[in-house]
Amino acid sequence: MFKKTLIAATLAAMSTGAMAAEITAPASPLTYSIEGVASETSVDLGDIIFKLEAEYTVGDIITIKVTGGTIDTATTNALLEQEGSITDSIVFGELSTTSDTITFRLTDLDTTTNSTTKLETITLTGVNLVTASITDTTVSFKAETSTGIDLDTGNSLDTSKVLVTAAQFTSSSTNFDTVIDINQDRQNFVGPTSVDEIVITVTDSSGKLFATATKTASVITADFSFLDTDASGDVSATELDNGVLVTATSTLATDVALNTGMTELSFATADDEAATVQFTVAGVADDNPVLTAQSFYVDTTVSYTDNGSTAATKATASATSAGAWTLNGSQITFPYAPVGYDHIVTNFEIANSSSLDAEISLDAFDSAGNTYSAKLTKVASKKSLTSLRDADITDALGLTEGTKLSLTITVNALDNAIKIGGYSNLNNAGRMAMLSDAYEGKSDKDKANCVTGTVFVTDATTNVITSATTTTTCD
Repeated sequence: MFKKTLIAATLAAMSTGAMAAEITAPASPLTYSIEGVASETSVDLGDIIFKLEAEYTVGDIITIKVTGGTIDTATTNALLEQEGSITDSIVFGELSTTSDTITFRLTDLDTTTNSTTKLETITLTGVNLVTASITDTTVSFKAETSTGIDLDTGNSLDTSKVLVTAAQFTSSSTNFDTVIDINQDRQNFVGPTSVDEIVITVTDSSGKLFATATKTASVITADFSFLDTDASGDVSATELDNGVLVTATSTLATDVALNTGMTELSFATADDEAATVQFTVAGVADDNPVLTAQSFYVDTTVSYTDNGSTAATKATASATSAGAWTLNGSQITFPYAPVGYDHIVTNFEIANSSSLDAEISLDAFDSAGNTYSAKLTKVASKKSLTSLRDADITDALGLTEGTKLSLTITVNALDNAIKIGGYSNLNNAGRMAMLSDAYEGKSDKDKANCVTGTVFVTDATTNVITSATTTTTCD
C-alpha cells in the first residue's frame, strides 16, 4: 500500500491536468428566491458531488473553499461521504470549518472492498451559508498528501458555480397603441373600435425556499379625463364602470379606483394573476370628451409571504412605459401665445404639403385656468401656406379681450406634411418667433438641444404687454 500511495502522490505532483478532481453535481446552480429567503438567517449550500481522479490514502487532506458566500459556522455540520454502491470504504473526518473553507482528512480506507479511489464520487453536505452574504457562490477543491504534496489538483482544478439567488417576481406589460382619429373629432380611435387594452403579467420563477404571492397591485398613470363623459370635473362610479374593465386571469380585478385628479388608475388581482386593462371611450357625439395624445406608465407591486411566513412587498415595475395614444395628424403646442391685444398681433402660418385640404382644431387654456376648444371653418389648404390670424383664434374661442394662452393647434393631415410656425408683432416693431414644442428646420438632435422663445414684459397695472425679447439658446 505504501508503494501504491507513493507512486500515486508522485504522479499527482507531476500531473498537468490529467489528474484533477471534478465537480459533477449540481449540474446547474441551486437557485434561491431572493424574496423567499428574505427572513432566513442561513440557507443550505446543497449537495456538492466530486469525482476523484487520483489514488488517496489515509492521512490525505481535502480542503473545499467557498467563494461568494460566508459559511455559517454556528449551524454548519459538514460531512464528506462516499457515494455509490460501495459505501464506508472511504471515510473522511472534518478537521476544521472557517468562514470560507472546510477541511477534511481521510481517516479510513478499506482496500478490500475498494481497490482504488480513482473515479469514486464523494458528496459534501451539511454546509449552511449566511443568507445576507450570498452572491453567486462557487466552490473549489484542493487535495494534498499528509506530507503537503499536491494531490488531484492538476491544471484543470475545478471551480463551479453551485448556488445563486434570483428575483422570484418580475412583471411586464403589453402597450396601449391606439391612434386617435382626427377625422372623428378626436373622440374615437381609427378603425372600427372604441377600445384599447393592455395585459400586465407577473412572472413567478419559483426557486428553493420560494415565496408565495398573495396580491398584485398596479397603478396606471395617464390623463384619464376622457372617462369624465359629463364634464363634471370628476369620474363617477358609473363612468368608471362604463369606461374601464379590469379582469384577472379568472375573474374581475378588485380595488379598481381612480384618484380625484383623474391621473392614477389603481387595481389589484389575487396572488400573481395577470390583469387585462381595457378602456372604452365614449365615441363621437356632441359634448363627448376629446381624446388626448399621451403616454401611459405602469407601477406594479407584488405582496407575498416569504418562506418564513413573513409578509413583504416587492415593486416589479416603477413608472414603466405602457405605450401611448397617438394622433393620425399633426399637433403643435405654443406654451405662450398672447391674443386679442390692441398693440400686439399674434399670427401662425400652417404649411400643408399634402394633396388634401386639412381641418384645423384649437385647444387652449389661459392663466386663470379656463379651457377652450374649437374647430375652425378655415382649412389648411393643400400644397399651400395658410395664415391663422389673431382674429381667427379669438373669434373661434369666443375671446373678447386680450388673453394669454397656451395654445395647441391640431391639423388632420400626416405629421410629416404639416409645418407650423408662430410669430408676434409688438407695436409694429417687427416679427418675433414664438416658442413651441417643435423647432422647425432642425435635426432631431438640434430640436432636443436648442430653444427659441420670446419673453414678454407686461405692465402690472394695465396688463398691457410693453416689450418682448426673442432669443435662441442651444446646449
